[in-house]
Amino acid sequence: MLAITRLALGLAGCALALACQAAPLAPGQRLSSTQVEALGDLPVYDTGADRYRLLPQKTADGRGSLLLDERGVVAASHHEVMVTQAAEDQVLAAAGGGPRPMSVQYFAPTGIIIVRYGSFAQTVEGLKALQAGLPGAVVRLSIQQNVRRPS
Repeated sequence: MLAITRLALGLAGCALALACQAAPLAPGQRLSSTQVEALGDLPVYDTGADRYRLLPQKTADGRGSLLLDERGVVAASHHEVMVTQAAEDQVLAAAGGGPRPMSVQYFAPTGIIIVRYGSFAQTVEGLKALQAGLPGAVVRLSIQQNVRRPS
């Protein structure tokens, strides 16, 4: 009887571990060091200001990438670089020094330009090209690091 109880508890523990491992990750979620180690080797991208590891899961909408920052917190990228304090034609010219963007949107009332790429790797490469080509502009990677929860 004791052996059956131990077996049942062991199987329940394994099922719980698998369920937790398969649970979708969400921006703002902090992973334990054990969870981070279980992910194995992941591609690492250095943005100049931060380093992110690319997780194998996509964002909930399937269009972005989930990342892991140096603190073990999950973040999301929709492969966007935000540029301010630069003209649209300057951004288009500077973007030519990196990977080809999927789209460039100019929001005239705010002067914000959003440059979208096809992957996180292209986004980081595009970020560096835009920073190099637009030294007087503010060029930032658009990263979501927390989830807004309804109050």
